[in-house]
Amino acid sequence: MKKILVILLTIFTGISYSFIESTPGGQEVIDYCLKDMSREDSYKLLKPYRYSSFKYKTFTAKDYNQVKETIVELLDDMPYKLIFNKKGLPTGQSVNIVVYDKPYGKKNRTELFRDAGSEEVVVFETSSLNDFYKRLYVEYELPAIEADLAETVTVKGCVTLTVGYNALQFDRK
Repeated sequence: MKKILVILLTIFTGISYSFIESTPGGQEVIDYCLKDMSREDSYKLLKPYRYSSFKYKTFTAKDYNQVKETIVELLDDMPYKLIFNKKGLPTGQSVNIVVYDKPYGKKNRTELFRDAGSEEVVVFETSSLNDFYKRLYVEYELPAIEADLAETVTVKGCVTLTVGYNALQFDRK
C-alpha cells in the first residue's frame, strides 16, 4: 500500500511540475500545451483516413501579434484531412488558422482555408480544393494576449496538427 501511495504521489508531483515550472532566474513558466492528449483526440477523428503525420507548433504568449508557419507535405494527389487541435492554448488566447498554397512572401499566394472560430477542433479536407498540391503552408495567427501578465511569468501553449490521407481514393496511374 505504501508503494502505491509513493508512486501516485510521484506521478501527481510530476504532472503538476509539467504545467508550472520555475527557471533558475525566478521566472515562472505556465505551459498549457497538451500535445499528447490533443494527438489522441485528433487521431480518433481521422477515420476513414489513415494517419500520416503529427506536428505541433509551440509559442509563448506575448503582448503583440505573432505569426507561426508550418509546412505540410502531401503525396500522390490523394485527399488529405488536417485536424487542428487548439486545446493547448492558454486561457484568453485565440488563434486564426490559415492555409496557403505558397509560403509567406511569394507572389500570387492563394488562401485555401481560414478558421477564425472558437472551436477547439477544426477539420480541413483537401478534397474541397479544386487542385492538388504537393505542399500546404499553414499559418497560425496569434493575436496579442489580453491577459495582464506579470514580468516574472511566461505563458506557453501549442496548437497541434494531425494529418491523414484517404488511401481508398488514391488514383493509381
